[in-house]
Amino acid sequence: MSPLNLTISNLTLTRCAAHCDRSAEACNSFTYNKQTQVCQLGAWAEQTPSPTSNADNKVYTAQAFCTTSANFTLASNGSVSTCLYLSQENLNYSDASLACKALGAQMYTIREMEKFHIIIKALSKSKENYWIGLSDVVSEGHYVWEDDGTEITSEMKSAIFASGMPYGYSFYDCIRYVYTWFMFGDHNCANMYKFVCEKTPTRHM
Repeated sequence: MSPLNLTISNLTLTRCAAHCDRSAEACNSFTYNKQTQVCQLGAWAEQTPSPTSNADNKVYTAQAFCTTSANFTLASNGSVSTCLYLSQENLNYSDASLACKALGAQMYTIREMEKFHIIIKALSKSKENYWIGLSDVVSEGHYVWEDDGTEITSEMKSAIFASGMPYGYSFYDCIRYVYTWFMFGDHNCANMYKFVCEKTPTRHM
């Protein structure tokens, strides 16, 4: 979802925060001017100062956190945040998917470059390969995301796969991060690798 940038007049601070909270997926922050009672919603305030900043304007940023007993860690890039779980055990692709679901999560997906940068940073020091939630098990050559079955875009496919990937062999159906490439490629789903789960952060304004 694109960052929100919306100005609303004649609001109290509380109602301004409520508007941002109701637009949770797009509104990560807002500015409020107590003199003019103007509320400006927009994810930009999380990364840069308000373009209309002055003594009366105050910037408020929504706090995201991971509420779980498992070892999930909040990771962010730009206006995108997610709760990451990096497994310690090696499983085949199918069992990795089940393990994520057992944690109330899903296998990691990359629909935007912010998510790509998040996972590359999280795994940059690893010496292990990791499954993510992408495969062409259902239809050969059509790589779909594990969470909803939508196909990866050609742009994102070009962005995340290493040169020459995917191999495209009929028995190479599942996608994993390859630590020696810092990129992704396909492999046999029966192979045992670590895996990445994710869940949506809880927000508190």
